[in-house]
Amino acid sequence: MAPKQRTRNPELIPGVRKVSRSKMYHKRGLWAIKAKNGGKFPHHEKAPAVAPVAEKPPKFYPADDIKKPLSNKRKPKPTKLRASITPGTVLIILSGRFKGKRVVFLKQLSSGLLLVTGPYKINGVPLRRVNQAYVIGTSTKVDISGVNVEKFDDKYFAKQVEKKKKKGENEFFEAEKQEKNTLPAEKKDDQKSVDAPLLKAVESVPDLKAYLGARFSLKAGMKPHELVLEKLHFESLDPILLFFICFASLKNPDARSCIENTVPLLVVNLTGSGSPLFKLPPVYCMSVGGC
Repeated sequence: MAPKQRTRNPELIPGVRKVSRSKMYHKRGLWAIKAKNGGKFPHHEKAPAVAPVAEKPPKFYPADDIKKPLSNKRKPKPTKLRASITPGTVLIILSGRFKGKRVVFLKQLSSGLLLVTGPYKINGVPLRRVNQAYVIGTSTKVDISGVNVEKFDDKYFAKQVEKKKKKGENEFFEAEKQEKNTLPAEKKDDQKSVDAPLLKAVESVPDLKAYLGARFSLKAGMKPHELVLEKLHFESLDPILLFFICFASLKNPDARSCIENTVPLLVVNLTGSGSPLFKLPPVYCMSVGGC
C-alpha cells in the first residue's frame, strides 16, 4: 500500500493555512504549466466510464453463516521473566491443586510458563508448568547446577489425544467402564532423574528440606507486605530492632520451634559496645509457618 500523502500547506488553525493561495500557486509550479500552454491550463476530457459487468446472484446460499477470521497482526514475543525468579529460586504457588506449596524453579519454557518441581519426594509436587502470575518468588535459592532439564519442553507436557472408537449396537447401550489413568513409566523415571541431584542439594543445606515441605499460609496477625524475613542476616540489624523482631516472632509456636531448631544458642550482649544484641546465623523463615 502506498504511503499516505501529506499536504504541503497544513492548517495552523481551522480555516487558516500556513501559506497563502498565491504562494502555493508559485510553489506548485502552476505558472510554468500555464505559460507553456499559451497562458491557459491544458484541458483533458474525461475518459468514458466503463459500465460494471452485472454478476448473477448464486442459485444456492449456505444455510450456516461462515465465520470470517479477524485480522491479527500481533507478533508473538517471548514472555519476560520477573527479575525475582532465577533458576533455583524457591517459589510459592498461589492457586491450583498445589496451592500453598513451595517448589523449586528449574527453567522457563518457550511458551513463557515456568518449569517447577517439589521435589516430589518432599512435598508431592511433580514436574509441572506454572504461570508466573500465580507464584511468589522468595529469596531462598537451591543449587540446581547438577540437574539436567534439556529434554523438557511444552511438547513433553502435551496431552495425548486418542481417537474414539466407533460403538456398535450392543456397546451403545452398555455403560462405559472408566479406566484409571496411569502415569507412563518413562515420566516416572524422568521425575526421579531430576529429583535425585536436587535432593542432594537440598539435604546439604540445614532445614531447607523442612522449609520446602511446609505449606505456606497466612495466620492471625500476619501481614503479607511484611513477610520479608526469609533468609535474614541478623548481623546487619540494629540491636533494639532485632530484640523486638525476636520477641514478636516467639509468640508464634511454628516460629518458636523454627528458631529452637535452627538457633540452639542465643548470645545476649547488653554492654553497648556496638556488637549485635544476638549473634545468630541466617535462618530461612521465622514467621511464615515454620522453616
